[in-house]
Amino acid sequence: MGSHGHAVRREVLEDLCGRGKTKTTQLVRYKQAMANPANSEIRGGEIVTNGRNNAVYVAVHDGDDGHAPLDAVGPLRTRKTMATERNIRTNFAFYPPEGNGGAWHATLDSLERALREAFPDPTIGHRRSSVHETTVLDFEVELAPDVWLDGTAAITEPDYAYITLTDATAGEAGTFAVWLRDSFAPAPDLVRFASSLAMTNGEDTPSPLPTEGDHKSIGDLLRRHLEQFDH
Repeated sequence: MGSHGHAVRREVLEDLCGRGKTKTTQLVRYKQAMANPANSEIRGGEIVTNGRNNAVYVAVHDGDDGHAPLDAVGPLRTRKTMATERNIRTNFAFYPPEGNGGAWHATLDSLERALREAFPDPTIGHRRSSVHETTVLDFEVELAPDVWLDGTAAITEPDYAYITLTDATAGEAGTFAVWLRDSFAPAPDLVRFASSLAMTNGEDTPSPLPTEGDHKSIGDLLRRHLEQFDH
């Protein structure tokens, strides 16, 4: 791989692991959210990590069936987690094949259109990233009733593209990955994946996503991937 590929991977690693982000920190968002009268019924809270080497994120409980993100834009959404035997939350990244960064033939506008067509009422915004020195697309989509997924995408033609998912379980990432592979990428062999849990344990080489398999089998694959590094 050339120096450009290593630089791209290092930028995404920094983004996945929470260094140099321009987004408001979770604790500031927590303070803002708690000032929202709509959130006055929140009961209890927790600090969650994915391991000693991973960035901390914060969740607040508003009932028995999940947790809500710290979102100061509006009332907190109740979040459920896709039921599995064991859930590890981490960040995932998806890329085109090595050496062919433009293989998706996509732009941020085409990704936004695809997200709006595939998921009901997504929240989508554009911002300038100081980490990547380009415009990125932030999105929040509902994978299933009350199962929400946050992500960020950077697509700069002709040879730079990636999509990251934040604090996702393997099952959630698997559902999104199947959509990305089957409905957005031009062919099923054009998607690779990595995770911050693997990267912080020294494995920063993305792996090819299988060209076949439903969301359950791909979720199981991603779960096995995480279990290798969940020490």
